[in-house]
Amino acid sequence: MPLTVGPGSSPWRSRWAQTRPLHHSYHPLTILAALIGLVLIAISILLCYGFADRLAQILGATGMTVITQLSSFFLVCIGVQIAWNGIKALLESLSLHFG
Repeated sequence: MPLTVGPGSSPWRSRWAQTRPLHHSYHPLTILAALIGLVLIAISILLCYGFADRLAQILGATGMTVITQLSSFFLVCIGVQIAWNGIKALLESLSLHFG
């Protein structure tokens, strides 16, 4: 699955770094929510990888092709959004210098 390992993890990490707030809040509720989210994601990945062979049999070749194409589409969307944010920031900086 490209979103958990390989080239798919880099765009997610880059996207997260671009959108996170600059201040660091160590509020206990924020930390608890992050830990719960982390555990839920880890469990879902564990279940998906653990039952991947059964899931592949249930979905068949066509279903696996659809999942692969959808995950590729999501990666393209993330890449376009990262590129758009970079172009937007560049244009804004140019307008500050020349505008």
